[in-house]
Amino acid sequence: MVGMTVSGGSGWSYWAGNDDGWVTNPEPGIFEYGGNVSWAECDFSWENELEVDPGLGFGLSITNTQSFTETFSVVLDVQVPGWSNGTLQGASIGGSVSDTNFDGTASLTSSQFLMNTFLDATSQIELGGGLDVLVSQFAGTATFGPFSTGLSGGSATIIGPQSTQGNLAIQIDFTLSAGDTASFSGGYLVDYVPAPAGILALNGLVLVRRRRA
Repeated sequence: MVGMTVSGGSGWSYWAGNDDGWVTNPEPGIFEYGGNVSWAECDFSWENELEVDPGLGFGLSITNTQSFTETFSVVLDVQVPGWSNGTLQGASIGGSVSDTNFDGTASLTSSQFLMNTFLDATSQIELGGGLDVLVSQFAGTATFGPFSTGLSGGSATIIGPQSTQGNLAIQIDFTLSAGDTASFSGGYLVDYVPAPAGILALNGLVLVRRRRA
C-alpha cells in the first residue's frame, strides 16, 4: 500500500492510508489508491497509482484551511520487493495553485526543491528548485511545470544504485497561502536493469474546495 504523511511547519503531522480511502486493482500489476480527509489544518485528497514494475504515480491536492500561510511536507512511501541487478530512475512533477478563498490572491513557493525522491531512504532525484508561483486574480489558477528528468518513452534512464531493498518514497515541500489550494501530479519510476519499457500513468489533479460556512 501507499502510506502518506502530511506535516505542517507549525508543528502538526497526520498519516493517511487505506483506512481513509479506497484501493482497486484495475489490471494485473496495477493498484490504485484514493481518498480524502479533512483535518483542522488542511483538507487533503489523493489518487495514487502503484505499478509493481515498480512505479509510483500520484495526484494530490491540499487546501490550507488555516488563516495564515503554512509550510507543508507531504511524504508518500511504498515498499516493493527488492532486487540486485541494477536500477534506472526517472521522476516528474507539475501542478497548480488556486485562489479558493476568493480573496484575489494565492501563492505557492518552495525554498529549495519542490520534490525529492528517495530509494531506500537515500535521496535520488530533486525537481522544482526555487519555485515561486503567484495568482493575482479572483478565483484564479496558475500552473507550474511539469519538471521532469530521466524519463523517455515511458522508461527510466538515470542510472541508480546496483541493488535496492524496494523502498520508494516521494517528498513534496512547499509553502501555501491561507485558504488556497495546491494540486500536484507526477511520478517516480524505478526500472529493473535490463527491463522492458514501463508504463507510469500520471494521475489527474484532484481539487478540494475549502468548505464555507
